[in-house]
Amino acid sequence: MAPPSGPMSGVMLGVLAGFTVSSITGHWLTLVMVSMAKHGGDFLGPPRRRLIGLLPFATLLHPGAWLVGAALYFTGRILFGGLNPLWTWVAVGFYGALAFLGVAALAGQARKNRRKRKIDQERT
Repeated sequence: MAPPSGPMSGVMLGVLAGFTVSSITGHWLTLVMVSMAKHGGDFLGPPRRRLIGLLPFATLLHPGAWLVGAALYFTGRILFGGLNPLWTWVAVGFYGALAFLGVAALAGQARKNRRKRKIDQERT
């Protein structure tokens, strides 16, 4: 039995890659935001310190940055030719998964904002 090699298998591979890359990239972006934010507390003093020294390590050594670069590279190769047409279906699945997760995140945030607004209106 030969391994599946049609468009649907490419889309499924892209969806799997999209979900994996979005999770790792989310962790990477959170790490970058934390390293840029002001930190303070009981033992750190007033909130004025930033972890800027961590930023080069977070940018260069985290796999999220490399995965974003690889996705951009393969997207460029697909758009400008030079790859098997099956990779186009992988890209469709990849960006479809990212779009799905983006819409789901925006819908969840809107639901949270509506719930918060409703609670605030009940208090007043």
